[in-house]
Amino acid sequence: MKLKIGKIEINEKDLLILLFPLILTLIFLLTDASRFALDLRDPNLLRMFTSSFVHWDLSHLLGNVIPYYVFVLPAWYLAKSSETERKLYISFLGILILMPFVTGLMHIYTGPILFKSTAGFSGTVLGFSALAIISFLVFLREKFGFRLNLLDFLANFFVFACLPAFTYDFGSIEPLLWILFALSVLWMLYRFKKEEIVSKAVSRLKKYRRITAASKLTTFTGFLILFITFYIVFFPLEFVEAEVNIFSHLSGFVGGFAVGYVVCFLDD
Repeated sequence: MKLKIGKIEINEKDLLILLFPLILTLIFLLTDASRFALDLRDPNLLRMFTSSFVHWDLSHLLGNVIPYYVFVLPAWYLAKSSETERKLYISFLGILILMPFVTGLMHIYTGPILFKSTAGFSGTVLGFSALAIISFLVFLREKFGFRLNLLDFLANFFVFACLPAFTYDFGSIEPLLWILFALSVLWMLYRFKKEEIVSKAVSRLKKYRRITAASKLTTFTGFLILFITFYIVFFPLEFVEAEVNIFSHLSGFVGGFAVGYVVCFLDD
């Protein structure tokens, strides 16, 4: 018997994506995080990889599992809706395999002075947040005929890369973040107007019954709010604070965006 959500059919690969936090939970219950954490004073490749899948305590685990769903579910749903799930699967595995090394290297480069060891899935989760943005762009292209160009990708990247400036203090570089954010938002508003995205979306919603349309719009708005909120929360007040490394997190976002872009757009 095949599982379905509406018109979307769920296969074995979807189950891996949807239930992956269960694997993280089993690892948490069955292993000692200190045995698999990355020792920043004496790093090695194996620990660089394993450290991304272990957590210090339950709150640490939940702090990654909940955002995982906030970021991955929209990416998964948009990919299934636009029938580009094969690219989603490849991107998902690419981020899952590569981001532990990307974020681990950033930890090694920036963290040994303050921290002895590091562990956690947060850098990879930030990679999945970038994949959600890529999936949204793919959805716009496939469903609305959005003719994407390089500036569109850069604008979307900077909109989300600069979001933490709303909440946290980035010192002397903060004015630059605000400028990049403002220019990126204005560019995307211009592009949405030029491609008539809003009118196309309204036209599609009119095809649904009023209650169904309102439900879909409410769900989308809720996911957007959660996405932005959790993305900002993932960054600490200072560059490196409370055993959270902003450079490692940002490298996860950059790496996830790069993987998604290469898989979903580079061969077009």
